[in-house]
Amino acid sequence: MAGACAQLISTRPETLLMQMRGHTFAAAAEAQGDGQIGELVRAGWMRLW
Repeated sequence: MAGACAQLISTRPETLLMQMRGHTFAAAAEAQGDGQIGELVRAGWMRLW
């Protein structure tokens, strides 16, 4: 898994940045009581996975 992650980062760094931003937005929304964004982010990543 570490090798696959390293390859993804080296070939498509925007993917990691997009994932990090999605989790950041979800955490910020959930801290304000909105859990819907987190659900959408997780569902989107599960579809990609």
